Amino acid sequence: MNNIQGLGEDNLDTFMSNENLIVVFTQETCGACIKIREHLQKLDEKYTIVLVNPVRCPKSTRFMPIPIDFYPKIALFNRGYFIKELTQLNIIQNKIDTI
Repeated sequence: MNNIQGLGEDNLDTFMSNENLIVVFTQETCGACIKIREHLQKLDEKYTIVLVNPVRCPKSTRFMPIPIDFYPKIALFNRGYFIKELTQLNIIQNKIDTI
């Protein structure tokens, strides 16, 4: 089971040095965001998973090079570099490395 961390302070930069970082931009009232959490827990433990509320943590959105135009918006980072956007289906099927 994976450890999912909610970002309490606007400090996503402290996680950016991680090799396999999955960032989920989410809202508490988003139904899809709530449903995806159970699938995030099933991912390999090599991933660090951080949930970010963009309204409460606007500074942390600067790492996302594409617009956060819907929730959940999921991204894979490696040592501070944006690798790719992930879909909910990627998470559900656990197909992150094979895309």
